[in-house]
Amino acid sequence: MSILDLLISWILTSYLVSTHTILDRREWKENGYDCGDAFFNDQMVHDALKTALSDIGRKKILLYTGPIYSRVMGYVTWPILPAEAQAGRFSHIWRRAMYQIVFDANGKVIDLIVRLANNQFAKCWRVDSQQIEASIYSVEESNGYKCGYEFIPDSTITECVEIARKNLAPDTDELNQIFAKPPRNGYMCDKVFFDDNDLQHARVTAQRREETKRSTNFPRRYNGKPFDSPCLLWPINKNGESFTTGRLGKYRLVLTLDFKILSVAMFIPGGFLVRNSYQCFEDVFSHEEIASIAEIACKKAKRAKRKTFPLPYQGLKFDVEGPYLLYPIKKHKFSPGPGIHRLVINTLCHIAGVLTMDPNTKELVKCSVEGQKALQES
Repeated sequence: MSILDLLISWILTSYLVSTHTILDRREWKENGYDCGDAFFNDQMVHDALKTALSDIGRKKILLYTGPIYSRVMGYVTWPILPAEAQAGRFSHIWRRAMYQIVFDANGKVIDLIVRLANNQFAKCWRVDSQQIEASIYSVEESNGYKCGYEFIPDSTITECVEIARKNLAPDTDELNQIFAKPPRNGYMCDKVFFDDNDLQHARVTAQRREETKRSTNFPRRYNGKPFDSPCLLWPINKNGESFTTGRLGKYRLVLTLDFKILSVAMFIPGGFLVRNSYQCFEDVFSHEEIASIAEIACKKAKRAKRKTFPLPYQGLKFDVEGPYLLYPIKKHKFSPGPGIHRLVINTLCHIAGVLTMDPNTKELVKCSVEGQKALQES
């Protein structure tokens, strides 16, 4: 075994074995998984797996995402929890599950994994009573570290550390790499990181909401820029959790129509997801013009309430969810008065559309949505 391997074993060891902490031999008689401060025998794992593979369980299992196994393996996970901890929302159960079974599509157990202090997972040790019985006597009178089936005494570790200190070059970064945090998979939006594990929980919640038809608002179908095909939008907060109650945030989990994760998106000031121009009779407003006015309206909307623009609006409905606010938009900035055109935004500053006053009825009507061709002809 190389010096670096010994150092890694020393750093990542799960527990110290000494003359005072050696497990009674009777505890090694069962096959199972040793997860540091918890041991799960094969029967416990079998019972949990049976629940996971039931009709109800199959709807709640999650794909494994993380650095231990490749996604192409298609492994899934299931939490091992005490019976009293399984009450309440299942997404919360997943979040407080310290131990999880990893198994394949055929129901074969691959490993048990345990959540570490940095919220990442590590494999538990597989315990085979026959192999343990053969090696347990060799460690009873020594202090050191038990790494799976191999015991490393303190004397060996001390010797290796001294050799390492003498031989490692001053500019080496191997030890820094050992202590570095493991990589996390996910998406970054405006300095906010969304972990794949959290997004999987949100995806399951969105799919379940669609199947039960509990809400007509979300998941919401969307077809437009910056995406190349129709998709579904599901609101999430900055922790990657599904929106529950209160004011909607700016982050959306983007799903394919069959509920596979496509990406994460966010609304920026002005709601720039749809970059359309609008034609109000002879006046055509480009997206840049609309975005500029929307930013002004948004800033004024956040100030103290006043009897000026932006004003509440409860008339026509738009694809963007309300409540809505109106703000004047003019083609000629220096013309007197507010004019006849109104930009519509919601309270999250997302652009909903543009209205104009019908000269015959004196009522507000929607301006037509135009593409780049209208801008070129104007």
